[in-house]
Amino acid sequence: MNWDSIYKAETVEDMLEIFHDEVQRDPKQVLSKLALDLETLYVRFDNNQEQRGLVGDCNLLGQITGLEAVRAECITLLKERGEWPPKRN
Repeated sequence: MNWDSIYKAETVEDMLEIFHDEVQRDPKQVLSKLALDLETLYVRFDNNQEQRGLVGDCNLLGQITGLEAVRAECITLLKERGEWPPKRN
């Protein structure tokens, strides 16, 4: 395993740990919070005007992957509770 894979894996683990309690309490709220954060990170990743380089790309990809993992955990929990997919009005 190379350094960038290790870094991304650690970031994913950190994100899951940071959000764990909040996901257990209110996964719907976490999903709504994550939506804008992920959108912003994807835009930043596509826009490389800052010339962030390999380390910056790895950092950004680690954050995106971590938040996507948290998002997946929220959806899994909501499915287990029978609250996914959300009902439309």
